[in-house]
Amino acid sequence: MGRPLRKDVNGVDVIGTGASTATGVRIDFYDASLRTDGVIIKQRGSKSYVVTRVGDIGTTANYVTAKLVSGAPNAYGEMRL
Repeated sequence: MGRPLRKDVNGVDVIGTGASTATGVRIDFYDASLRTDGVIIKQRGSKSYVVTRVGDIGTTANYVTAKLVSGAPNAYGEMRL
């Protein structure tokens, strides 16, 4: 799986810290029928993450398993950092 993503370059935790706008890694991902901003909840593999919208942290029904892509996310389950 490689090295897991735990902290950003400043040493701040990036997983599941989307409640504040100053911490965490913001992502774009495709959820249902639209591209939206989100945060990483946990890492599942080298290019696979569980993500959710910024306001939905803690609501597990809205979590999406997304695959990291190089371009803009255009299909359900795609994301970019």
